[in-house]
Amino acid sequence: RNIRVYRLAGLEYVDFIREQVDAHTSINRTLNDLRLAQFGKLTASGKTIQQANEALADFDAFASAYGDSVEDVRGVLSDLTEAATAIKTKEAVNGDLAEQKHMLTSITGFMLQASSRSSTLKAWSLQPKLTLQPPAPHILNSLVHTSSNRALAKSPYKKP
Repeated sequence: RNIRVYRLAGLEYVDFIREQVDAHTSINRTLNDLRLAQFGKLTASGKTIQQANEALADFDAFASAYGDSVEDVRGVLSDLTEAATAIKTKEAVNGDLAEQKHMLTSITGFMLQASSRSSTLKAWSLQPKLTLQPPAPHILNSLVHTSSNRALAKSPYKKP
């Protein structure tokens, strides 16, 4: 189920884009480290800070353009991550609701059986796996007709 939700939500695609953005970020860090190393070599060779910065101006322009080139992809990644997370959350909520519905229908069936048998639990109501078995159709029909007859008897619109 988890892989189905992962793919349904688009998280596989989001992770692919995230890997590309992370790789770009890693290269950008490497460029910054190279600049710092080159700046250190230039200042160690006797150049002033201003001269070293002037010598690295072309490199700085390239590194800046390279770093900025991923900004649009980061925006798309953010939007896709939000959408995929919302889909994943919705799937989890739907799963929880389905489980609650199953539990409630099991309890309702158990209560119907108990009321139809004078609140005595019969052995057939519990299976060996401890799952509740719904009451037989004739019991439900009996309950529905009994309830309908009681409601009609109390109704101010009953037939004469």
